Amino acid sequence: MRVLYVTANSYLRSTTSSLNAILKVLRPKGIDPVMIFKEEGPWQQQLAQTGVPCYFDQLRVPGKSRPVAALADTLKFARLISRENIDIVHCNEHEHYPAMRLAARLTRRPSVVTLHWNLEPGFGRWAFAPPYAPAAIQFLSRAQLEASRAGLPPACDPKTVKLLMSGLAIDEFLGRGDSGASMRASWGVREGTVVIGTASAIKPRKHLEDFIRIVGMLRKSGLDVVGVIAGGGLFTDEAYHAQLLRVIAEEQLERTCLLIGNVDPVTPFFRALDLCINTSEMEILSMSMCEGMACGKPTLAYAVGGNPETVHDPWCVVPFGDVEGLASRAEALVRDANLRRSTGALALQWVRSHFDAPVLAARQESIYKEVLSGA
Repeated sequence: MRVLYVTANSYLRSTTSSLNAILKVLRPKGIDPVMIFKEEGPWQQQLAQTGVPCYFDQLRVPGKSRPVAALADTLKFARLISRENIDIVHCNEHEHYPAMRLAARLTRRPSVVTLHWNLEPGFGRWAFAPPYAPAAIQFLSRAQLEASRAGLPPACDPKTVKLLMSGLAIDEFLGRGDSGASMRASWGVREGTVVIGTASAIKPRKHLEDFIRIVGMLRKSGLDVVGVIAGGGLFTDEAYHAQLLRVIAEEQLERTCLLIGNVDPVTPFFRALDLCINTSEMEILSMSMCEGMACGKPTLAYAVGGNPETVHDPWCVVPFGDVEGLASRAEALVRDANLRRSTGALALQWVRSHFDAPVLAARQESIYKEVLSGA
């Protein structure tokens, strides 16, 4: 089975980590990927080195304002689909489906679409309406599916709506980088200090000021903690970064709450932590949370989006904006090393059972087979 994957992301980030996990399992089982990226990148280069054909395109949305260019793009994709003997066209981010849907229809190939964000009604009712309805529309959490139902066209066949979930190739992830001991040393962490961390885009929606204030609350309670925020580069809002530095100064945490920039690979970062906290206002199914849990770290978060489905215990989530509630749960874990260890062990067991590569790949393979059978 040859599958054309269309993605804008040539890095192993939130939208591609789960796809990478799926391909790790399905390629040996006969799934032959062909990729379309917007640009070169580390993950794309890794795939190319293993023999995966990679193409590049800006994936422009066809429109009446550019009819000749839109027709040329469609014919180009149609020729690629035919030349590469593609069986399924899989758009890994749903915003690229309009660029591919006519080519898939012209070549009579079924389409699969994965949604990494909630579906907006205007887009969904236009892009997925007949005669361009995908053979499968894949959601990454139950919360995302429920939030997106209003965006599906009224004529949408319920059989095409699939709950794929998300995750990562845990064994591969754990094989990247060292133990994290050198990172702890670089942060000036002493023996007995509890390190609290988060890996996040530096964007206002991540509410990292809440993370900083939690670190401040714990230190004011007399606890020996250090907070560390990983994230930066292309995923930084500079004005927000400056705001976070001001909050750190206000809390007098210049030496005990650190912004360390982008970290790649991120595995040593999570290994260097004792506790993870996610303060985002919205997560479909957080890859960062899965990564921390895969490293056996207790993980706390706001109960938004797919977070309640991601953690192993409702105790690990609190209502959005309840900074004191997160701080209270964090304090319990900081004070009790045995609780940290047991909670981390259960987190690892949960993520292995629900979000590891073999589990995801089995779901995806089943959807592909159903699509090709026309069931």
